Amino acid sequence: MHRRTPVPLLIALLLASFVLPTASAQEAEETTTDVVFYGHVFGIGRGAPMPMNTQFPKGEADLSQGFLGHNCGLADTCEENTQNEVWLYTTAGFVQIKDYTQFSYEKLHNERGLTKDTFLDKGRDIKAEFYMSADAHGWLLALCTPGVPRDVPWPVPCWNWDPGYLSQWQVEATIYTGILGEYGGAPDEAPDIAAAFAEGKLTPLATGLSVPQDVQSLEATGNPTVWKFDINLGKATRDVIKKEESYVVRYQWWSVKPDGTRAILPQADVWNVNSGEYFPPTVTLPVKGAFNVEMVLPQFVYGKLVVLGIMNTPWGSYDVAQDSIQIEIKNKNTGALFEPRSIQRLADFSVAHGGHYKPVNVTYVWDYAADSLPAGDYDVTVSASNAQRSASASCTGGFIVREGGQPGDIRVGECGVRTITDSQLTTIRDGSADTAQGTDAPSDPLPLPKVGLFTLPLAFVALRRWVK
Repeated sequence: MHRRTPVPLLIALLLASFVLPTASAQEAEETTTDVVFYGHVFGIGRGAPMPMNTQFPKGEADLSQGFLGHNCGLADTCEENTQNEVWLYTTAGFVQIKDYTQFSYEKLHNERGLTKDTFLDKGRDIKAEFYMSADAHGWLLALCTPGVPRDVPWPVPCWNWDPGYLSQWQVEATIYTGILGEYGGAPDEAPDIAAAFAEGKLTPLATGLSVPQDVQSLEATGNPTVWKFDINLGKATRDVIKKEESYVVRYQWWSVKPDGTRAILPQADVWNVNSGEYFPPTVTLPVKGAFNVEMVLPQFVYGKLVVLGIMNTPWGSYDVAQDSIQIEIKNKNTGALFEPRSIQRLADFSVAHGGHYKPVNVTYVWDYAADSLPAGDYDVTVSASNAQRSASASCTGGFIVREGGQPGDIRVGECGVRTITDSQLTTIRDGSADTAQGTDAPSDPLPLPKVGLFTLPLAFVALRRWVK
């Protein structure tokens, strides 16, 4: 039976032990990373918004489609027209669709909102890319197969055997933010972009225009036909996107006529939108704190050391490079590294519906006695990167092993913005205790070690459990 600690003493320990995050943690939250979002385009128009995330569209087919007889700038403006545009919205998980024939919103992860508030660096420009081609015959699907790797200078030869010409073609990109539904809800449903736009629920964040260029494919034997449009959207109008918001991107296009007007003439300006692995539309956001290891919590359980590493990104639990996650054990006094061998790693990346905005939990269970860890004071650091490996972070906790392998104090590392809740943390700790128990363990866990540094979450857990 565990001895109960008086509540006043526990509160005193809580207040005395809490300190602010370390300087390195604060610096990680202020570090700016250019995060690239890729559009996965399987349809065109305001009524068919398409998903975007940080996942490169490996193996996705080029859409290479347009609308027969489409025009604007005559009865309506090209800015008002709903067909000469592609809308992208943030999706909270992987896109596994490879071409437009497989597309269905039920196959996506459309939860509304973000993991946490997203902070932008207003000192740096937002940039975008888009790809289009001309098609004089207006075929719905051009037989377009890239002839060379995607990393060669643009335009890339794309052999569609269909001559065409678009004079002074221009693409505009605009980023909007807005609440598109209940936070974390509607995972199987497309966001109603058309209604949100019409009702004024979308607020512009940044906008920009490409330099007009002549898009041409004039040789009957095939010629470079897919053209890249670089767009600088300038600085964001504000520095934060709230977690309850989604952010969406609209691309529009038209021909800039000699008199300066914008128009698409029927049967004259026949366009295709290109996409997929070789021509992905992108948006690059300068984000502060794009990846964070928010907590490292070591604890002695059943004669083993269990280390919880909690990490997050603003976009969802998919955005973690799983093979980048590392643990390091270092003697705090001598700086000597100790390589754990009798160690097991478990991870929950929560890629199912409803779990995308939960922080990623990585649990290490280490039989430190089996590895003959000497007595001493140790730092334990968990580090990892986002899926693009454009942002990395680490967080350090600590523990003491006394003579004879007896457990000593622990230090809980808290680094940056915390997204894990007390109830989630309790569930994780209980689950890791079950893992550490094994088949030969005693029937009751060891008491928690004496409270050390960075222990506010742990003290809350203890308070909740001991005052029942």
